[in-house]
Amino acid sequence: MKFTLSRRGDYVVRAALCLARAYRTGASCKVREVAAEAAVPRSYAPQILQALAQAGLATARAGKDGGFRLARPPEEVTLLEVVTAADGPFATVRCPLGGRDCRSEEPCPLHEALAGTVTAAEAVLSRQNLAGILAEELAGEEGRSGHWWAEVSARWALVDDTVEVALPAALVGALVLQQSGSWLAPLVHAAADEGSRLRMRLGPTGTDHRSLSKSVEVSVGDVVDHDGTLVVALSWRPTGRAGLSSLFPSLDGRLLVASLGDGRSLLRLTGRYQPPLGRTGHLLDEVVMNRVAAATAHSFLRRLAGGLEERSALASGDQLSTSGAAP
Repeated sequence: MKFTLSRRGDYVVRAALCLARAYRTGASCKVREVAAEAAVPRSYAPQILQALAQAGLATARAGKDGGFRLARPPEEVTLLEVVTAADGPFATVRCPLGGRDCRSEEPCPLHEALAGTVTAAEAVLSRQNLAGILAEELAGEEGRSGHWWAEVSARWALVDDTVEVALPAALVGALVLQQSGSWLAPLVHAAADEGSRLRMRLGPTGTDHRSLSKSVEVSVGDVVDHDGTLVVALSWRPTGRAGLSSLFPSLDGRLLVASLGDGRSLLRLTGRYQPPLGRTGHLLDEVVMNRVAAATAHSFLRRLAGGLEERSALASGDQLSTSGAAP
């Protein structure tokens, strides 16, 4: 016996998770962004998102800055609600003993057992929410259970942001790996400084880490093609003296590159951000920490997009100079 989602159900769950990842940023997701990130056919994506909106799980806003957004925080949206929005409520429709309609008013001998199975499935899906699924996704190969979310919530902030770049996905993947990713370090420094300025405005005062711990190690993994989306493991962490290294934020995450067509790509950074200032940073108000984390991730992505376009332009210029040189 197989218990699987319909293709529509699969797409709706993927789209709901896209909206959940973007929820903390306050931004709405464009149809094309959801289609690229969730690997949903572009022509089908509007119907998938409308299914969430019609079920009251998402809101839609028109206009240049419009798009779709979860109607409630990811912690309050259950997997059962999402699956039901796609495929309707669970039900035992046909009687396996006679092919007739199987109803509680005229139950067959198997009715109670089958109804119990449906109830059990609904209970399992209702206990899982979108935030928990994202937490498990980020835990990845570490093999941690759902308790991971509660354990790290006071020490980490989840980041998830996107930006478009006017380059094809394959070229983006190649450029990110140039110099083993070491060219990204200045971008990380600049983004961390931007986050620090926001923290100084919103959070407790204390030490400004911008002038300290200026040695940072950026690590990038190989480019992996996952159903047409390029995935690169990306992390940064401070190096140097232990006492100063805690004054610089760290991040463990992934960079995803999805083609938007017409030579454009969508860059998405998702991961776990550890604030600076050691224990003091862990005690920052959660709202402040999440704002600082989101600002840092957004700044890095914006700078990365600019850096990629600059490197592409330089490479094109070098090729033109070489081709135009006299033999």
